[in-house]
Amino acid sequence: MKISNTLLLVVFTFLGLYGQGDSIFDDSYVHEIRVTANDFNFWNTLTQDYQSNYPDVPYQMANVSIDGVVVDSIGVRQKGYASNFGVFSNKKSIKLDFNEFVRGKKYDGLKKINLNNGAGDPAIQRDKLCYDIMNNAGVSAPRTSYAKVFINDIYWGLYVVVEQIDKTFLKDNFDNPEGNLFKNIDFSDLDWLGPDTAAYQKIFELKTKHTEDAWIDFVGLMETINQTTDAEFEENIGSVFNVELFLKTLAVDVATSNWDSYLQNGRNFYLYQDPESKKFNWIPWDYNFALGGAFSDDVIGGGGPTPPLNYFPVDMSNSEKILISRLLNIPSFKERYYRDFCQLLENNFTTDRLFPLIDQYGDLIREDIQADNQYVWEQEDFELDLDQGSDLVPGLKKFFGEQVITLSNELAQVYDCENSSSALSALDITINEFMASNDSLSGLADANGDFDDWIELYNNTNEEVDLSNTYLTDNVTKPRKWNFPIGAKIPANGFLIVWADKDTDSDEFHANFKLAKAGGFIMLMDDNLVLDSLTYDTQETNISYARIPNGLGDFEVSDHTYNENNSETTSLEEIEQEIVKIYPNPTQNYLNINFETRGNRFVNLANGIGQSVFTGTLSDQNNTIQLNNFQTGIYFLTVKDRKQLLVTEKITILP
Repeated sequence: MKISNTLLLVVFTFLGLYGQGDSIFDDSYVHEIRVTANDFNFWNTLTQDYQSNYPDVPYQMANVSIDGVVVDSIGVRQKGYASNFGVFSNKKSIKLDFNEFVRGKKYDGLKKINLNNGAGDPAIQRDKLCYDIMNNAGVSAPRTSYAKVFINDIYWGLYVVVEQIDKTFLKDNFDNPEGNLFKNIDFSDLDWLGPDTAAYQKIFELKTKHTEDAWIDFVGLMETINQTTDAEFEENIGSVFNVELFLKTLAVDVATSNWDSYLQNGRNFYLYQDPESKKFNWIPWDYNFALGGAFSDDVIGGGGPTPPLNYFPVDMSNSEKILISRLLNIPSFKERYYRDFCQLLENNFTTDRLFPLIDQYGDLIREDIQADNQYVWEQEDFELDLDQGSDLVPGLKKFFGEQVITLSNELAQVYDCENSSSALSALDITINEFMASNDSLSGLADANGDFDDWIELYNNTNEEVDLSNTYLTDNVTKPRKWNFPIGAKIPANGFLIVWADKDTDSDEFHANFKLAKAGGFIMLMDDNLVLDSLTYDTQETNISYARIPNGLGDFEVSDHTYNENNSETTSLEEIEQEIVKIYPNPTQNYLNINFETRGNRFVNLANGIGQSVFTGTLSDQNNTIQLNNFQTGIYFLTVKDRKQLLVTEKITILP
């Protein structure tokens, strides 16, 4: 499978492109939200509205200042279920609707945001960490940040700001936001309730324009899940339901012990039906009770015992929830689920990645929690929950530490994660060519006759490669944004075209993102390894950006050579390679890099998702990299000179 020991892990720099929500969901600092109203008893009014009208809680008009930007005449109401009626504190969850009273009004491109109070979550991190894990797993999940909230100039407490699942969210995460969005509003096992749509309308709310056809399609999904034979279910479920997306979500829900979800309670999710493919897509929601979060008799009403940390087994084939059990009793779907679990435990759901995040967010909000007189918990519970927890709720580090070991052992009993690894090296498969602006004059159309963006991959090896566990993305924060379908293969020394158009309902390969003509980012990833990545500037219509020579050369502006060699030279095997010695490895404090000949060399050290942590130029007189400030983990070292790539080597940095 390896073509050479001189492969390059491409260095990339993420180009931050500002869009809707980028300001309010910047989580590098705590935001300030000030709600003001003429009503002196404004909070009492909101409370009465909630208690008298739930679930149809009306909005009250107010003004809001967010980080100094004032938006007037917005809608404010209390929200939530357990986070409201079960919390004895006045600190209830809140929804802000900028669009409620003045049509078209927005803040930061958004119509609504949610302010969550931390019920069940002393560290106030469970929503944040779980959505982070979801996004890293390739699931479209809400963004989050933190805010100090003031009501009529009284500090009401530290809240988690959570993105609203609405048309704006759909526009950001799906090709066509004009489909049907259903919100689960009551307990549901997704069981068959008969053909009458009225039965389902008591449990799900259609958040978009109400049409009878929408509910007919919904009932059709329920019929496929419940009323088909095993053979019919296997054949038809993929045409009406995004199975791959659900399996990724399922793996995270199991790993995070998300009991207040479909796994146990049949709650807290959305279903979005794409208007073109007609497939329903699962959208996760509400994770404050995951990661060991729970009701507490001392703090939150209606308690009961805290669930054990490992609340759900890895093998969910015997789940009482019919959608889970039917999917996991199909061998190909079950294997995909286990592959997703392997990836989750390898580089996403790990203590090395998550412990620093827990500390980072704890440090960020500690001062504001200490000043929060309406904090739902006792002050000492905040610090305890960051680490080992208390009798009320197990701490986050305790949860992750024990859960990682338990899940790894369970997974090893049912699946060998080596089966999900293709043992590829960097640049075995490369991004060979792409076109970020394509129209009819190019003559390059997909099977549907659409002239969309495309990415050409090239297999630099002499063997056919299975791409089932390989990912493409246009966003460095979502490295597993699009997963090749099970069974996808690229021939030896051959090409494969992926259309970047969000049109995932096709026999061809169509990624769930588009390329930006104004400049952007593309990354190809297998397991934990970045195979190839690049950033690019503004592109011209019908002009491609291609590797010359084909396969491993530098990118150059070019007339397209769609699905063909970019040049006659297709590999670096013909170039005489210099010997580079790298030691010690594993190491703690330093790396020595010795060169066969004299001269300067460009060196890059990157982490597991390709982010550069060290770059510099070394010479034979100065050939040591100090590693004192780097975190423990796996890194990739790349060395090159002016003419060629010299070596890429995996480096282990010890504590």
